[in-house]
Amino acid sequence: MVDPRVTLKRMQIADQRWRVAIEESAFAPPDDGFADRLRSIAMAAQAEAAVLREAATTPQLRWNPIPDGNAPKRLSYELRPGGNRPGPGELWDRFDEVMAELVRAQAGTDFAAIAGGFAALGQISAELADAVDEERSGDVDADLETG
Repeated sequence: MVDPRVTLKRMQIADQRWRVAIEESAFAPPDDGFADRLRSIAMAAQAEAAVLREAATTPQLRWNPIPDGNAPKRLSYELRPGGNRPGPGELWDRFDEVMAELVRAQAGTDFAAIAGGFAALGQISAELADAVDEERSGDVDADLETG
């Protein structure tokens, strides 16, 4: 079994990585770096998922629930519904559903459920990043053909 202090330190590192990824999104201008910011969020979410799965097997650790009312503060405007979100609408709908599930999980105390929420968020964020890149490369190809 992993020493709970080691797991706690890993959680702090993953939390910091998550905060940085969200802050980079919050203060970014709308530009071609959007897909890269989504990838940073995806990687940070996967890191959170990994350490939270570890925490789920560490009985000495407890999750402090985050009230649902804080959910709007978790995402930057460019990631919220109603924002200028490039990419397929159906992927954004899934992103919104996954985020809502994560918020519900974080309001509880089950590390495994929260880990699952972060893992799903990481996956959909990576899919969105790829879709945004594909969409933008299609725009460039179309510009080249008409130019």
